Amino acid sequence: MEKKVFSGPTRIASPEAYGHYLQANAYRMDGNLDRAVDEMEQALEADPESSFLQSDIASLYLQTGDLEKAVGAVERAMTMEPPSPRLLMLAAGIYSSLNRPDEAIKLYEQVLKQDPYFREAYVFLGTLYLQQEKTEKAIDLFNKLSTIHGHNGVGDYYLGRIYANRKDYQKARKFFEKALRSQPRFMQAYLSLGALYEIEKKPDKAIRVYERALKVDPRFAPIQKRLSLLYVRGNQLDKAIRQLEEFGELAPNNADAHFKVGLLYMQQGKLEKAVEELRIVTALQPGHFKAHFYLGAAYEGLKQFDRAAKEYRTVLGISPEELDTVFQLAELYERMKNPDKAVTLLKKTLETVTDNSDLYLLLGTVYASMDRNEEAIHSFQEALRLKSDDDRIYFQIGVVYEKMKRFDDAVAAFRKTIELNPKHNDALNYLGYMFADRGINLDEAAELVKRALAIRPEDGYYQDSLGWTYYKMGRYPEALKYLKEANHNIPGDPLVLEHLGDAYEKAGKTGRAVEVWKRALKGDPDNQGLRKKIDRLSP
Repeated sequence: MEKKVFSGPTRIASPEAYGHYLQANAYRMDGNLDRAVDEMEQALEADPESSFLQSDIASLYLQTGDLEKAVGAVERAMTMEPPSPRLLMLAAGIYSSLNRPDEAIKLYEQVLKQDPYFREAYVFLGTLYLQQEKTEKAIDLFNKLSTIHGHNGVGDYYLGRIYANRKDYQKARKFFEKALRSQPRFMQAYLSLGALYEIEKKPDKAIRVYERALKVDPRFAPIQKRLSLLYVRGNQLDKAIRQLEEFGELAPNNADAHFKVGLLYMQQGKLEKAVEELRIVTALQPGHFKAHFYLGAAYEGLKQFDRAAKEYRTVLGISPEELDTVFQLAELYERMKNPDKAVTLLKKTLETVTDNSDLYLLLGTVYASMDRNEEAIHSFQEALRLKSDDDRIYFQIGVVYEKMKRFDDAVAAFRKTIELNPKHNDALNYLGYMFADRGINLDEAAELVKRALAIRPEDGYYQDSLGWTYYKMGRYPEALKYLKEANHNIPGDPLVLEHLGDAYEKAGKTGRAVEVWKRALKGDPDNQGLRKKIDRLSP
């Protein structure tokens, strides 16, 4: 009796082979590819001459990534009977996966000889031609595809991509538009056409393309993202928010959309709305530390400091060495008049992050704010050990030494600051004012403060320093000029008002002097020196 073998739908399989084949397909449908392979191998043991089973197991091997077994099976299948276009496509795909493009190309070409209408063969073959820089062959191929399958726009789409890569944007646009006329729902063509306009720095045209695309398919996420980004770049923030909100409504669990909307609201200063969006993100993804960070920043902007601190602590619970958050939280603790917590946080961070000079710098400034000056200097010296050319550190050292009445050390620190950064306006002003207040190096003091004012001409504190320097030099009209400007820019500052009153007195305007000193005394009622000046000139 003749043995029946299973080699395709028209042949009668042995019951054993057919049973394993059916079981393999059931496992494949369930996504259990390993069990599917086992069953298919047993089917082949029962019917080893079946080209159908050989091609089917080759497909399974390809799915599981076992390319060597896949190529062996597909080659066996092709020797059993004249290969069909489908079998040739499978074999070509396996050769491509094995990085054997020449063999794949031959098979795709063979497919098109057998079936000139096989659309996928055009696409895969054209892609391989492009990889091998056989661009003209690819163009001819996609032109044929456009002629044969013009109704779906695929050939024109790939021609558009070729010309875009050649930077022939006019031709590329022509083919993308042609593809869209043929297939108005071809979303990749919309995406490529919009990207082309972006490359050409024509954002308005790109926006129109993307808006047109989303009327066709509002759920197409890549275009949603490109369009919202273009709105942001064009400072059309309301449109960007609306776009992202629509995206979020279409995909309510899309944390990324809510996160972007939250950031846009922050950029607009709409902090309450930012909080709403960012809280959705943290509910969807509790470990989204960036959302917690920006939520903390939003709360801080709303002056809800306890909530802000809680969010920053959440970030550090997720990522303890997230230094931006460490700095933000430490500075927040200072704003909350709780510098001890800032010190604890920074010292704890320094136990694991030992090579960051900014941590020591911030710790030093916190100590300085607490008048723990020796500890501040020690922290600054640790910072210098890590970064000896940082002008910011020397400036803070100068500030603390000046507070400690260590005048020469402060001068040396400020001079070093200016040496490292000749445009450090605060150091220029600080050193100039120190000289002026002591009545020494007055010419240098004036030059230092003038350099600071050249950088920030409207700074009232710098104007006060220069006015006070001129006062010490006996140049009272010039002193009055700058002290009046200082009072205009920082009205009500007691020290500026006291200096201005002193200058009025020297200019012989004692009535104005007393009037200004009295205003200064309202801001500094414990200033006994001011009281004596007022009493001295009062009738």
